[in-house]
Amino acid sequence: MVSSIELNRGSPTIGSSSNNGEKPEDSKPDNGGGEYNFVPADKSEHDLVLFEVGDPTNPFNYSSPRKWFIFTMIALNTWWLICGSTVFVPATETIQEEFGTSSIVMKIPIATYLIGYSIGPVFLISLSEDYGRKLVAIPSLFLCYVFFIPQALSHNVETIAVCRFLSGFFGSPMLNFVAGVPDLWRGETAGLWAVNIWAFSCEALMLGSIIGAYVLDNLGWRWTFWIQIIVGAPLALIYAIFVPETRGSVILINRTKKIRKKENPNAWTIYEGDKKDLKAFLREVVFRPVAMLFTEPIIFFFSLYDGMNYGLIYLLIESMPLVFAQFGIEAPNNSLLYLSILIGNLIAVPCYYFQLKAQDYYTKKHGAYTPEMKLMWGFIAAVCFPLSLYWYAFTGRPGYNYWLPLVGVGIFGFASHILFIFVSDYTIESYASLASSAVTGQSFCREIIAGICALITHLFYTNVDYKVASAILGAIATVSMLIPPVFYFYGPRIRAASRYSLELKRLAEEDLKREEWISERSARLTREHHQNMAAGRVSYDNQHPNNTTQYKT
Repeated sequence: MVSSIELNRGSPTIGSSSNNGEKPEDSKPDNGGGEYNFVPADKSEHDLVLFEVGDPTNPFNYSSPRKWFIFTMIALNTWWLICGSTVFVPATETIQEEFGTSSIVMKIPIATYLIGYSIGPVFLISLSEDYGRKLVAIPSLFLCYVFFIPQALSHNVETIAVCRFLSGFFGSPMLNFVAGVPDLWRGETAGLWAVNIWAFSCEALMLGSIIGAYVLDNLGWRWTFWIQIIVGAPLALIYAIFVPETRGSVILINRTKKIRKKENPNAWTIYEGDKKDLKAFLREVVFRPVAMLFTEPIIFFFSLYDGMNYGLIYLLIESMPLVFAQFGIEAPNNSLLYLSILIGNLIAVPCYYFQLKAQDYYTKKHGAYTPEMKLMWGFIAAVCFPLSLYWYAFTGRPGYNYWLPLVGVGIFGFASHILFIFVSDYTIESYASLASSAVTGQSFCREIIAGICALITHLFYTNVDYKVASAILGAIATVSMLIPPVFYFYGPRIRAASRYSLELKRLAEEDLKREEWISERSARLTREHHQNMAAGRVSYDNQHPNNTTQYKT
């Protein structure tokens, strides 16, 4: 997820930085009387290429309809890829009978898809930050859907399991392209709502099970794979054709290369040196997320909380057909029961308005903003989370109307959406410049836990009484109720004790200096240009050579 702080990052426009605040090694932190300047000694400020004020190629300056179109295409592709993890679920029993294998073996392909999700971002998301969203997304989406073909044609579980891992691996960049939100919005309310909606698209995975159930009933199990290509390929094609590159640093690098080739061989941009070598890649993308996951209390406990939430969605998808079969509700109509989770998610979406209002109120009241304010609506979710599971446990049996356990499942959907938002929001706010590493570790943990849950659910519910199984989950969720209040009251102290606290402070200070320098420079050059225009010394077709915003693309 992305918070208000993160929304100010990610695109290299005035007031943001794409390299997490780390200035180039050859930059000069001080210029003369303490003035910050990162222009290398062998470069000229006048050859520096940045977005000019109001530049229409700057994604921050896109019109609102265009931003929402881009975001919608990202959200739709994300939603369908996540549905890919559940479209297959209703077909597992049929495939099990045809292949003559066990039920636990047939759960492995569900888990491998999620494991692919967990590993893919570690490598592919970093590439998208260095080389562009589209350059990574388009070939990844192509390979993702290509590997659905052998799944549809397979005659053994092994082929399905391996190919689903590869589909999950290559589909994972799009799942994590919520990073496209800070490419488009700095921190406006619209951007925050976009994140809220994106979270809903991730949670709507149960729609995949509904689609899969009816496809299985009418066309057979192989079409649960073909349908993923039939729907996903056009969505990917629309994205490839109509969605522009939104990574600001990549736009400027491409512009600079064109300028050097056609107009000014000395043109340069600060983002050309940001690409990581192998050593930096391994340190920042592989080792640091793992280290942070196991050494930072915030990341560790919130990763477990997030993983439990996500895993329980898969537990419900697997357990609900078993529980509601007691009420005489069979496939494919039992898949419609998943809509109760979705309704709960939908009810939670507008509640974000009250979280934002409470956040603003306490910021004004205390005169300062802290990341812990992101946890306020988490208190409600923390109570509803175990309550929903107990409700589901004790009403999901004959003698009660089947609407009663559905209410419990709906309450779970409500709590799940809130939890999904505040867990990632708080992590990002707490680690700011290192948020990418923090979220990578968190995502890895979440998908692994979800994969484990997908493997054990059927075994768990068939070997333990349904009521007892759900009550055990409720007991675990009850213990987790402590996480939001503990971090709300003790979060500042925990963050201050972090081994990364000094580094975060240094990066934040450097980021602020860089933002101020870029903003002041842009305003100064704009004033000079307007003065020259007014004096008749330059025209729009022949701009002043000292104004680096002259270059056209």
